[in-house]
Amino acid sequence: MQNLNERGGRNAVAALVFVCVNASLIQTVVLPIQSDLPQLIGAPMAQTSWVVTAAIAAGCASAPISGRLGDIHGKRRVSLLLLLILAAGSVMAALAPSIGLLIAARALQGLAIGLVPLSVSIIKSVAQPERLPGSLGLVSGAMGVGSALGFPVGAALNVLWGWQSMFWFSTLAALIAITWTAVAVPSDGRPAAASFDWIGAIGTFAGSTGLIIGIGGPFDGQSQLVQGITATAGAVLLAAAIVHMARSRTPLIDVRASIRRELMLANAMSYLLNFGIMSTLVVFPHLLNAAAISPLAVGLVMMSCGLSQAIGAPPLAQATRNQPIQAVAALGCGGSAVGIGLAILFGSSSWAILWANVVLGLGFGLAFAALPRIVMASTHVNQLAAANGLNAQIRMFGTASAAAIVGALMSQHSPATVSNLTTPLLLALSAAIAATGLSLLLFRGAQRQRRTP
Repeated sequence: MQNLNERGGRNAVAALVFVCVNASLIQTVVLPIQSDLPQLIGAPMAQTSWVVTAAIAAGCASAPISGRLGDIHGKRRVSLLLLLILAAGSVMAALAPSIGLLIAARALQGLAIGLVPLSVSIIKSVAQPERLPGSLGLVSGAMGVGSALGFPVGAALNVLWGWQSMFWFSTLAALIAITWTAVAVPSDGRPAAASFDWIGAIGTFAGSTGLIIGIGGPFDGQSQLVQGITATAGAVLLAAAIVHMARSRTPLIDVRASIRRELMLANAMSYLLNFGIMSTLVVFPHLLNAAAISPLAVGLVMMSCGLSQAIGAPPLAQATRNQPIQAVAALGCGGSAVGIGLAILFGSSSWAILWANVVLGLGFGLAFAALPRIVMASTHVNQLAAANGLNAQIRMFGTASAAAIVGALMSQHSPATVSNLTTPLLLALSAAIAATGLSLLLFRGAQRQRRTP
């Protein structure tokens, strides 16, 4: 990419942050109407539930593919293409006359998740070196803000102008992102010549889709066999794709590099952190409802996690820029564990959940400001976007598995109470503590390497 002055670099980073807000908001903007979709569209709940799942599955399956296409054809070019697909999917969703077309439109919107690894990879080229930690913190915060704003924005638009308006809002935001990216983000120049691994891409997409639908798809009790078959078939396809990529000279994902200690630990941390954060997103609203506060107050408390990521994580990441990135990741993971611990100890208080969300957001944001730096430090420049795409995919697997496992645990207790919500929170805490332990292993390994002559 061409060199930018400080002002141009800041404008490019701001454009990429806005892109990531859009990509994250898409995942949650429909949640306020999920329970009302059967009446709004005239379709059974078993079908309307796929409106949420389709976006998650498409995003998870396509993230490494989008990253690799960016490595080959240019990250800016592929980002603009994904934004155009997001705009088209949003228009299609707003005008969808049937549940089938709405689900297809949501799948197109879900492809926007690929914008996150592409943006992370571009930021390394456009941000001033001394501002890179803070810039990555901004992206992490943007993802939190997008996810947090999705619920209140979707609810407000639905009340004011109907459910279709949330998709027209997404269309407008995508068009702004296209314009801003085209103007502010410089071209990659001539990308490295490489062939695209179609077999690996098809296997990865089909396998990931089957696995994530099998893990978290909206099946009813009579379809558990279908769910198991779907997950098993997805796992087999994904394993076959991994074997192929390990043998390929130009793989979609550099499997051999991905099993290096640093990348394996970083990807495992990403899975565990997303498992923990998704668990709290499922459990915390029930704790707040048990505290008998208004729906508006519940929404504001739940927004605090994303807002603390956006406001607090970037300056924290910038302040710790001279510290080992593995230590920064450990601090973030530990902070996430502290936030979940607060909820376990004082979950009956809405104020405690508010502060738990704030601490959780700071820790989560700091950890995910450090993790892309660990991935990029361990990856060849021609595989940067693909490696970040794999990391994004693994994060979404964590999200899907947490939703499925925590949902199954909570379904055993109706109505949910503070006491029977402790088990899913202990799972979330265990995931955050495990992520902290892995980050300390990374730190120890890095320290050992520095002492080796």
